[in-house]
Amino acid sequence: MNAFAHPWTRAGGRGRCRHVGIHTYNLPPTATRIAMKTDTEWGYVGEEGPTHWADLSNEFCACGGDRQSPIDLPVHAAAEETLALSIDYTKADGTLSYSSYGVKMQLKGGTLTLDGTTYELVQFHFHTPSEHQIGGRSFPGEMHLVHVSESGHLVVIGIFLENGKTNSTLAPIWSTFPEVETAPPIPFDPSDLLPPSRTGYVYEGSLTTPPCTEDVTWLVLSEPLYLSDVQIEKLAAVHAEINVHNSRPVQPVNDRHVRFVSLHPAPRLA
Repeated sequence: MNAFAHPWTRAGGRGRCRHVGIHTYNLPPTATRIAMKTDTEWGYVGEEGPTHWADLSNEFCACGGDRQSPIDLPVHAAAEETLALSIDYTKADGTLSYSSYGVKMQLKGGTLTLDGTTYELVQFHFHTPSEHQIGGRSFPGEMHLVHVSESGHLVVIGIFLENGKTNSTLAPIWSTFPEVETAPPIPFDPSDLLPPSRTGYVYEGSLTTPPCTEDVTWLVLSEPLYLSDVQIEKLAAVHAEINVHNSRPVQPVNDRHVRFVSLHPAPRLA
């Protein structure tokens, strides 16, 4: 999501882009830079907010596209199909930082294999409140685990954050708030982030931050990760120091098919 040749230029009108070439992230699979470097200021409120992103820069014109994320996901009672997915996460040292979209941990945390293609986990970050919704319902927060393939294609796992008991897995990260930038590397096992549920939503979308690049495969898990009220409040407070919040509103689904799937085989956790 960073350091790639952008494939879109504005073709007139708000958010209208035309494709001028195949985009490339020009990054190795271990790349950790997932957001385009730009001099254009953007945010979540006012004239720099989401409704204006497509107009702020030609680099951001994809933000006005018709395959954008997040979306409001439909309510489902049973999985429609199975998804050929395996997850092989490993413990690694993670580096914390602030970014334009909040708290982020960069790490080489293992791989995800989907339909025969392997993607490396390169970072995860948080949004408060959630960006995706289910049946019009939002959650206190959402975590995005970002994976990139050798060709530069992205798969993002979205996990809702819900009020519950204290989350011991995330406690070492929360203990660094608000001094995230000065925190030493933290040994972290991303497999501990995955809830036990084996169902979720799959659809084709985009980055939820500028440049809003499309052709991103989303897997949003149906079961949330539980955090205490205090943990959620601390995360929201850290984000409020950067922006009022860091969640893009839901975007039109248009003609996209959203699949509700079970994961098969179940994720293999190292």
